[in-house]
Order: sequence, then structure tokens, then C-alpha cells
Amino acid sequence: MFGRCKRYVQAVALAAALAIPATATLAADQPDVEVVDPNTGALTLSFGVDFTNAYFFRGIGQENQGLLVQPWGTLAIALVDTDTFDLGISVGTWNSLHSGPTGTQDFGDFRTDPQLWYESDFIVSLDAVCGKFGASLIYTAYMSPNDSFETIQEIALKLKYDDSEMMGNFKLSPYVLIALELDDQADFGNSINGSTDTDEGVYLEIGIAPGFTLIESKTCPVTLSFPIVVGLSLSNYYEDTDDQDDDTFGYASVGVVASVPLPFPARFGAWTFSAGVTAVFLGDNTEDLSRFNGTGEEDLHIIGRVGISASY
Repeated sequence: MFGRCKRYVQAVALAAALAIPATATLAADQPDVEVVDPNTGALTLSFGVDFTNAYFFRGIGQENQGLLVQPWGTLAIALVDTDTFDLGISVGTWNSLHSGPTGTQDFGDFRTDPQLWYESDFIVSLDAVCGKFGASLIYTAYMSPNDSFETIQEIALKLKYDDSEMMGNFKLSPYVLIALELDDQADFGNSINGSTDTDEGVYLEIGIAPGFTLIESKTCPVTLSFPIVVGLSLSNYYEDTDDQDDDTFGYASVGVVASVPLPFPARFGAWTFSAGVTAVFLGDNTEDLSRFNGTGEEDLHIIGRVGISASY
């Protein structure tokens, strides 16, 4: 029972830390890989780093030039562990370092040192599991060490269902997430036009990650996942840069992710290598915002990623 609780807390904490920028890293869409867990305590430390060619935050382009390095870390604490109910809390950070323009160009006095450090997020998540249903209440502060954007604060509720036992080797892993901006806006608000109308937005995300074990192996199984995500604005989340209209459809993404545990001794924790490709389809306003941010005028973007992670 406790092993199941720990795996869930890790997955939710990782989704909180990375899935908020899910279209960038794909890490939130990685399938669960069953590995030998040497840690039987109430604390779980997870960390990793991803390398990608582009960063789109919920369909809003941030950077698509140079190398993007995105390290993260999470400490999960199991508070309650029973046969019917599990409760945990996690604290984590997610970061994005850019060698492209958002990390290296000064733009006068706009950007400060350390220039490469574009984003650093602080995440706290309260995670509960009851049977096959899971819920997470997530607070996130999106910060920019090089002053590329103002700090954005957000509270989100994520609901998910574990269907891993329903279809044998295949599962859908459905979830829904609703996020409410508390301070400032991911789309820069109408303030990009000099307007004083800067209402915070409400975001809705619906996703599944169909997956299965491609290669059955006790030591080195290969798991495939096909994450599909749709991001929508419930209110003021995807505002246009010209006429300030809110667009309901933000983006949709379809990807494929392969994961394989690395054959490290169990006393060093459970290590996983993953790689994936995602196609991101932008709505009218997110395409406009991406052009405003210098990430191109296309409504389709292909994002590749490789990463390594560990938990103990």
C-alpha cells in the first residue's frame, strides 16, 4: 500500500512541477514505470533534468532558439497511509535555463543577471488518493530570475483516475486541471497594449496519456505513452494582443514518450531515461502571443525532449 502511495505522490508532485509547463517538457506525460523502490520511508526525493528545443507554456511560446535545460526537484511527504485513503504533501521547484535570446540578450536594462536563468517555479501540492481517484491542490509561483516577466501566482485543482487495472497492459490515465491566476497573468494580460484591464484568468486542461509496456522485462522494460492535452480558457486566460478578446481554445498537443529504467543499483535510487516528441497546435490568440514573444508565426510547433530522472 505504501509503495502505491509513494508512487502517486511522486507522480502528482512531478505533474505539479512540470506539467504546468507541460507542452515544454512532456515530463508530466511520462508513463509510470514500475521499478524497485529501495525507499520504504515517508520521504521521497525526486529530481531530474530535461533538454528540449522549445518551451511553450500552455501553448504560449516562451523560447524556441538555442538549448533549453530544465532541471527540477521535488520532496514528497506521505502524511496518511491506509488501505482506503492516502494523503501527502510535496514541495518542489522547476527551472528553465536558455541559451537563446530570452537568456542571453540584454534588451537594454530590461534583463538582469543571471541571464541564462529564465524561469524558476516554486510549487506546493497537497495530494490525496481514495481508491482509484486522486486529487491535488497545487500552489505555484512562476518567477523569472533574469526579470523576463513578473511573478505569476496560481492555485490549481487536478483530478485524475487510475485505470491501470481495467485494460491489462493498456491504460488511458485521464485527468482534468483547473487553474486560477491569483496575481499577474501568463498571457501578459491586456497590459501588453498599455491597458489597465489586467483581469487574472481561469484555465482548464483536459488530458489523457494512453500508454502500455512495449517491451516486457524485469530489469529494463520499455514503456510508451501517447499524451494528448487540450488547453482552454474559461475566463481571460488567452487574451489577444490586438483587440483584447479572450479565445476559448488555447492549444492542443499530441505526443509520444518512451521511458526506460536505468540499471543502477537500487541503493542509488530508481533512475529513468525518457525521450519524446510532441506536436503543439495553437489557437488564434496563442499563435498571436507566440509571435509577440518571438517564437514564430506558425500554428504548429514540434518539440523534442530527452531527460533523466531519479527518485529515492
